[in-house]
Amino acid sequence: MLKNKDNTKQANNKQRVAKKAVAKQTWLRWSLITLAKLSFTGACALGLFIIYLDAKVQQTFEGQRWQVPVQVYGQVQTLTVGEQIDLDVIAQSLRLNGYKKVSKLKAVKQYAQSVRRLVIFQDDFDFPTEMGSTDILSGNKLMIEQ
Repeated sequence: MLKNKDNTKQANNKQRVAKKAVAKQTWLRWSLITLAKLSFTGACALGLFIIYLDAKVQQTFEGQRWQVPVQVYGQVQTLTVGEQIDLDVIAQSLRLNGYKKVSKLKAVKQYAQSVRRLVIFQDDFDFPTEMGSTDILSGNKLMIEQ
């Protein structure tokens, strides 16, 4: 009878250990499946958010695509011989268009200014002629005096 009780206790212990092992495996499996589901849901939510942001940015900038270049390159100043001009206004315009103020001109997109004179080393640009072709003016120095 003692052997029978010992066998029963051992069988019960084995069953408990087996149940604990199964419980651990079940908990681990449940955790991994839940983590996978949450990761998938998060990835889907992130994808939808990216699509939303893309549409928002396109909507915001769609109509304004060409406004900035027009503002920068659309400021044409025409100078005529004998016209009274303000050299500081022209210097300000040159700075806005990327020219650098220097004491001696060495490269294009530079200008030198004194009290009564402004010397500009112009950047290369295409100048349309009457016949429809373009002449390329490159590295011209332009002097403006008051």
